[in-house]
Amino acid sequence: MITARNFLVFFSFIFNQSLFSVELDDKWKLASIDVELGDSYYIDLESIKSKNGSIYVWVMQNFEKTKIEGFRSTKSYWLIECDLMRNKFLQFIFYEKSFGGGAAEYTPLPNDDWYYFPPETSGHYVLKLACESI
Repeated sequence: MITARNFLVFFSFIFNQSLFSVELDDKWKLASIDVELGDSYYIDLESIKSKNGSIYVWVMQNFEKTKIEGFRSTKSYWLIECDLMRNKFLQFIFYEKSFGGGAAEYTPLPNDDWYYFPPETSGHYVLKLACESI
């Protein structure tokens, strides 16, 4: 059932997408939209690299609202094992504006944790799209 909130989030996304279409070139492909939060997730199709059965890809996340830390979007570099549907975050870049705009802060991630996103979540859809793109 389509609720007014879901329609508003969808309409807002389409409107914002058209405003930022210049900033989003053809290499970024929409992977998922979190309907409740309004956040959107994209993968950089040109960045996908396959090595030793794993893939590496850049992922961009846009937040509907500015986070308390002051950022509005992130780009992160993922190592993905498609056979196990899991990933490691290798690095993050935080941006003050949507779609990677404004001042940036780079953060390397020294941990070695694997993440398993539950089915039907935005993270899972990112993994699925990345794995289907190789």
